[in-house]
Amino acid sequence: MKKLIFLLFTILICSSITAQQKSNNKKLDAMIVQGMTDWKIPGLATIVVKDGQVVFQKTYGVKNLVSNEPVDENTLFNMASTTKAIVAIAMGMLVDDGKLNWDDKVVDHLPYFQLSDPYITADARVKDLFTHNLGIVNADVLWTLDSVSTRETVKDFDLLKKGYPLRGGFTYQNIMYAVAGEVIEAVSGKPWNQFVKERIFNPLGMTRTQAIANDIFKVGNYVTPYFDDPEDGMVEVDYGFSDQIGPAGMICATPNDIAKYLTFVVNDGIHKSDTLIRPKTFKYLFEPHSF
Repeated sequence: MKKLIFLLFTILICSSITAQQKSNNKKLDAMIVQGMTDWKIPGLATIVVKDGQVVFQKTYGVKNLVSNEPVDENTLFNMASTTKAIVAIAMGMLVDDGKLNWDDKVVDHLPYFQLSDPYITADARVKDLFTHNLGIVNADVLWTLDSVSTRETVKDFDLLKKGYPLRGGFTYQNIMYAVAGEVIEAVSGKPWNQFVKERIFNPLGMTRTQAIANDIFKVGNYVTPYFDDPEDGMVEVDYGFSDQIGPAGMICATPNDIAKYLTFVVNDGIHKSDTLIRPKTFKYLFEPHSF
């Protein structure tokens, strides 16, 4: 009798939780639909992961206002700076492999690395590439106005002046993530995009994710960028991909693939029963860092 009561009690709790989740999903869905109208968003995808599982995943709208093709679970979106987290995880995997340490000097792995300040050049560490505190002023103009190779972009960065002492301030630096990608290649012997595909995308089953943004045109099913012009309304604009600083923000992924990645992150770097990155390293990536 006690077992029966316990079983019924468990069923009631599970039913209550399920009903609450359905109610939350309905509210979220309504908010998204309203937001798309308010902000004139052609199409989007939403994924919510809670307690290690996907509890909400849905696509909305269209990927192109001319063709009116709907966004689906395999439509590619640019991940923008979420790319940075993937690159940091990839570097952590190399730490796990014993091929480098966070405190390694960048020049020891990348001899051509050079900044305008000799001291910063000599003492910059691998971990500094991820924390935006190298002391050099912002240089996004180098890649937003010109599409050159990663090597040339990094080389031109040495023209930028020192803005504050090493680790004595904060300036957002996309180009340092490009440098991190170069370090990954120098240490692993593989381009950063190949490394993240083999060590992260493939194990997670992120089959349509593209580390080189321009590759979306080869595989198809991708969203079109638009600008809401005050006079002309929604105007299609250039994609603006800058693969020379790819590790800073050029990965493109689908809702299905993002759901797999988010589940991996929420589960502390574990995919199913496979630990892709050591718990200690994964924890290090999510700790506050002030040097």
